[in-house]
Amino acid sequence: SNAFPPSKSSILRKESISFHPGTLLMAPPTATYQALLSTFATHPSPPIPTVVRNVPLLYYICHNGHIDLLERLRSLDYLGVNPSDHNHPPHALAGATPLWAALSRGHLDCAKLLLSDDRVTMSQAFSCSNVPNPIIVASQDGHSEALEVMCEFAKSEGGRIDDTMKGGETAVFKAAQNGRIECCRTLIKFGASASKPANSGLAPLAIAASSSREDVVLFLLENGGLDSGGGEAVKLALLHCVRGLKKAVVEKVFDFIGMEKARGIVLDCGPDFFVYLISSSKIGSGDCLETLCWLLDLVGEEEDGRRKCLCETW
Repeated sequence: SNAFPPSKSSILRKESISFHPGTLLMAPPTATYQALLSTFATHPSPPIPTVVRNVPLLYYICHNGHIDLLERLRSLDYLGVNPSDHNHPPHALAGATPLWAALSRGHLDCAKLLLSDDRVTMSQAFSCSNVPNPIIVASQDGHSEALEVMCEFAKSEGGRIDDTMKGGETAVFKAAQNGRIECCRTLIKFGASASKPANSGLAPLAIAASSSREDVVLFLLENGGLDSGGGEAVKLALLHCVRGLKKAVVEKVFDFIGMEKARGIVLDCGPDFFVYLISSSKIGSGDCLETLCWLLDLVGEEEDGRRKCLCETW
């Protein structure tokens, strides 16, 4: 940050982003994009707005992946504008950088162009205040190419792949929740934990099961998805698996855990286990009924009293 005079401070360094983190930026209206494109293309020294739709121009461009506009700004040496010239109101995402926006949104071409400026470093995407680690955001939205680039950097710098959000959700958790199996593969390849639970106690495997992400469940199962959290984590995983997955996948999960151990968990839970299953929105489907009958058979005739209780619950 001290490598050049303050008057040359890059706008890439820190900017105030005036939008709510829950809504972020919607896709820009075509008219706004076309107006910017026309202005930059037809004027040798065009007037450059510092803010577009209440967002700093460079952040706006990187968030929406407008590489053509970014290339034009680079040719105009706009990247040297001092961010202190802009008066943006304080808000929840103050401090987020255009590089953070480009990487978290998966616009790798924009990120590479930003990084071609010697004043921009990858660490600027990870040092932003009040915003999640871009690895988590990219994992949630399935931007696997940008994720790989960030994971390579994070590994070389000694970590940050298992950063969490306020609720304790890791990048693997968010990828699993949204069925982003390629992102799960990338994260685990670079050493992320496949089993670290969120503050709620749910592990990535359990949240994937609750969202019926069968391919993700099987992948996590084979890559340590039940390695931490103890018996409670396994119990929660089974509960979500029987509720959200087809019988064939549930059987694979039970086999992996060990049929006797899984059966013991079902018996320990008793009717509550089945209440949880039949409260599923899928109870009317054949898959759910098939799983229920299979579980009743699994309890076994020797547990006749417990079996009767379960049938009465049903």
